[in-house]
Amino acid sequence: MEQRLQTRELRLKLLEERHLNLSLTLSGEQERALHDFNPCLRERHLESHQPGLLLVQDAVDFGNLKNIGRTFLHAAIDSSCCLAFATLAGSPDPAAAVAVLKDQTLAFYRKEGIAVQTVMVGKGIVSGARIDLGYEKFLKSQGITLTLPSASDQPLNGFIERFERLVRKDFLDEALRSQVFQDREALQSSFEDWLERFNREIPLPGYPIMDRAPLEAFRAAAPSKAAQEKTGDRPTHKPEPEPALASLPSAVAAAPALPAPRVHKHYEWKPGREIWGFRAVNAALVCLVIYFGWVAASNLLDAPRLEENFDSAASVQPAQAPSSGAAQEKAPALAEYHVVWDRNLFAVSQPAEQSARREMIAVDKIALAGMDVGLKLIGTAVASNPQLNYAIIDVAATRDQGIFREKDRVGKAVIKVILRNNVIIETEDGRRMRLTIDEEVVKNPRAAQTGLGFPAESAAASFNPDAIQGAGSTFQVPREEVPSSPEDIRNVIEELNLTSQNDKKKLSGFSVGRLIAKDFLFQLGVRTGDVIKGVDDYEFKTPADLDYFFQRLARGGDLTVVVERRGRLQKLKALIE
Repeated sequence: MEQRLQTRELRLKLLEERHLNLSLTLSGEQERALHDFNPCLRERHLESHQPGLLLVQDAVDFGNLKNIGRTFLHAAIDSSCCLAFATLAGSPDPAAAVAVLKDQTLAFYRKEGIAVQTVMVGKGIVSGARIDLGYEKFLKSQGITLTLPSASDQPLNGFIERFERLVRKDFLDEALRSQVFQDREALQSSFEDWLERFNREIPLPGYPIMDRAPLEAFRAAAPSKAAQEKTGDRPTHKPEPEPALASLPSAVAAAPALPAPRVHKHYEWKPGREIWGFRAVNAALVCLVIYFGWVAASNLLDAPRLEENFDSAASVQPAQAPSSGAAQEKAPALAEYHVVWDRNLFAVSQPAEQSARREMIAVDKIALAGMDVGLKLIGTAVASNPQLNYAIIDVAATRDQGIFREKDRVGKAVIKVILRNNVIIETEDGRRMRLTIDEEVVKNPRAAQTGLGFPAESAAASFNPDAIQGAGSTFQVPREEVPSSPEDIRNVIEELNLTSQNDKKKLSGFSVGRLIAKDFLFQLGVRTGDVIKGVDDYEFKTPADLDYFFQRLARGGDLTVVVERRGRLQKLKALIE
């Protein structure tokens, strides 16, 4: 934390610096992670300290692009400074590779007075372990030595691999997402602009140029005079004047004269001014821990004495208005501090015991709240400390859901107690009522206590919706919420996990796997775990009845849905319009 190494990229950069500067020995896993982070690092055996000594060239397949077709990236990269020369072509033809060398690479190095000595080709240019004769002949005509790829398992050279990643991420994905190209020429024009910005402005982390832009690294490593040809009998090229920007290839136009290059010393990172900020934060945290620990210990030690004196202090009458300055400085009675203890500000009371006593409340003896209250319980979260309990309630007046705690006012009621799946509220007229997510309000409370309908075994034989006790309210569902097309119905069946339930090898209904408040079956009154037994006077007996169920819902109007909930049959009245 002191070195701000929160991200994996920063940790790998620091590991690479220590490996290069201090010869840190790496484990196999560390070496693989560094090579994946910076593929150039695995090509250290090709290390060159002067531009033009070694260039790496290859062709990479980008696949089929929209409106453009098959596209290949032909690139040549200087291994000393990562300066890149590239084009986008429609095939891996070596003629495109020759064009990159002739029109871009050699033209630029001649103007800089530098001779290109060696080119290492990749596996994308080598076809069947053979080099194209035209490509080989061109290199010989320029006095450039040709080197074949090494027999490694890597499909791409590390320099080509990192450049190909940057082209895909920073140019190709962004360009194809932001605009539509009608042909490869338009894409190539945009690519040339990006390539020029890459060489001039984009710093590359790690080996070999350490957070510098390729053109900046080229200026720092280029010799002050023109390099001579490889063979001693050839004349020395005289350096030409600094070319104008318009005369250079568009992708690698030389930058204006730069000041003396920065010398990058890769030492181990040492914390500077920012370390004092971390130390100050740590010191503040230690002080806070000590303070709150002292406060909590003081309350624990003072609790017995506070309880002993509370009764006598509570009986003390309010003092008269002080008549002197000395009376005004008198400390308040202990009773005025008891609210701190009651609210358990420092977590020294016993919330677990209070929660256990709260769960003993006979919620079944408290009447369910009706539709007139305008509140619907969606869910509850109960902790050992009642102060942490909360309930999610749907308020009909505002058509919104909110999170409420005990003693909060919601609508025209006050929340008194929050329990598991139940909330006790008190209305304006002083009535205590209950919101629940497990039951529905029924017309006959006595029938709700003694059981509704029939046992599961006799339900199929005694299916009679008129004899089943129903909920007192009618659920209204907009017609557009009900799926009607076969595709929508299939999606709903999968989302709600509607599965067949069998009783003695006979279909007894369809089980509802999961529901949320926005599902149309939830708006019909169905809950998670219910078994839908039938609709209107029709009892489900075959899997094909599920299609009939959705067809009946799509017709709309008044209907009755019979469900089995916790071993009881219940009738749900609904209106779809």
